[in-house]
Amino acid sequence: MNKALSKKHIITIISILHFSFSFGQSSEKPIIREGNDAYKQEKYNNAGEKYRSALEVDSTSFKANYNLANALYKQKKVNDAQLEYKKALKKAKTNQEKAKTEYNLGNTYLQNKEYETAQNHYKNALKLNPKDEQARYNYMYAKQKLNEQEKKENKKDDKKQEQKENNQDNKNKKEEQKDDKRQGKSNGNDKKNEGNKKNEQEQQMNEGNTEKKFYDKILDAVEEQEKRTQKKVIKNSKKSYSQNAKNW
Repeated sequence: MNKALSKKHIITIISILHFSFSFGQSSEKPIIREGNDAYKQEKYNNAGEKYRSALEVDSTSFKANYNLANALYKQKKVNDAQLEYKKALKKAKTNQEKAKTEYNLGNTYLQNKEYETAQNHYKNALKLNPKDEQARYNYMYAKQKLNEQEKKENKKDDKKQEQKENNQDNKNKKEEQKDDKRQGKSNGNDKKNEGNKKNEQEQQMNEGNTEKKFYDKILDAVEEQEKRTQKKVIKNSKKSYSQNAKNW
């Protein structure tokens, strides 16, 4: 009897585990369908909640993750959608699932104006599905926007460089003006010094001339005095000789 109970007990456990496993595999699908119905009615917030509930039941569900990302994208929560698409891409098994996810990832980067990354995701989508014309069109569009962005950035860089050069030119001009001003002041001082020196030289010359004239007058006076003295001596000499001669 114990053997019979034990055998019956084992069978019951296996049955329950099998049922639970089966239910776990399929239980997220009705929730996903409810989310899809809300999505079609443009109730994207409600749809997102359903898809999250489905992921709580089966965290490996690609469809739940992918559809959640779509619902977030529709709510303009682009960065959140991007994260969910990346999770979905890891869960994707077929090329079709991977191609769709790569395409939508490209759209999120395109919205954020990250054109180079968007271009790469569209390229990946085309590798997985070369017939995807939407991916091809978006790839070319992202490439065009990337070129425009690079041109704008180059213009900004050129403008910054030009502004930098202009600032340097203005700085150089100001320095030159300061140097010219200092040089002009220096020249003015030099001219002033030259003028002062010339005046000093002229003054010295005038003083020298005055002194020379003074000494010339003295010499003239001395010479005149000597002449008078000589005349007096000569006159006195004549008187003495005459007297002596007469006396003798």
